[in-house]
Amino acid sequence: FFYMNFKFLLALCLLVFVLGCKSEPTIVISFDVEFPVGVGFPEQFTEEQKSALTPNEVQWEKALNRINEIGIKHNIKFQFNVVGMTAELNPKLIENVSINHDISCHSYSHKKQGDLTSSKAFLELKRCKEALEHILGIEITGNRFPYTNYTDQSFKDLKDLGYNWDSSVWQTKDLLFPSYYQGITEYPLGSSTTDWDYFIKEGKTDTDGFFLILDKYISELSQEQVY
Repeated sequence: FFYMNFKFLLALCLLVFVLGCKSEPTIVISFDVEFPVGVGFPEQFTEEQKSALTPNEVQWEKALNRINEIGIKHNIKFQFNVVGMTAELNPKLIENVSINHDISCHSYSHKKQGDLTSSKAFLELKRCKEALEHILGIEITGNRFPYTNYTDQSFKDLKDLGYNWDSSVWQTKDLLFPSYYQGITEYPLGSSTTDWDYFIKEGKTDTDGFFLILDKYISELSQEQVY
C-alpha cells in the first residue's frame, strides 16, 4: 500500500486486502478527498511554494475528475475516502465519482480524533456517514481517520454507528493484518512512492507531471490484483 497526500487535498494510497488464506494480496488504490480542509504545509515551505500548491475550487474539481478518468481508463475502481463537509459542498461531484468508484468516510470536518472530546469525536463519524448516505442514497460502511489519528474509543464508535471496516492503522512488521477492534475489519496501510515525496520532499509543483506518473504507476500494476 502506498500513501499520498498532495495539496489538491487528495491522498492516494494502496490498501492491502487479505483474501481468505491466499498469500497474494489485492491492491486497492484509494484517495482521501478533503478540499477545502486538508492537512496544511510543512513549516519550511515558502509562500511561493504554498501558493503554487494551493488549489482553488476549479483546480480541485479538475484534479478529482482527472483521477476519476484514470481509473476509468484502466478499468479500476478506486476507493475515495470523503470528508462529509466536502461532500456537502460538492454533492454533484461526489455523486459523479461514486458512479465508477467506491465511497467511504473520512470524518465530517477532518479533525484529529485525539484532539476532540468523546462526544465531538463521535459526531465527526456520525455526521460524515449521514452526509454521504443522504447524498448518495447508499449505506456507507468504511472509514479512514484523518491523519490516521484515532483512540480506542474511536473504533468502538465506528462499530456503534454501523461501520464494518477501517483503514487507518499503518502496517508494521509485527502488525500485518490486524483486526483492531472486534467487529471492525482493519485493512492496514503500507508505504511506497507517494505524492508527499513528489510535492513536499522534492518540492515539485507540476501537477500534470504527477498525474503522468500516477497513470504510469497504475499501468505497471496491471499484472497485480488491483481492485
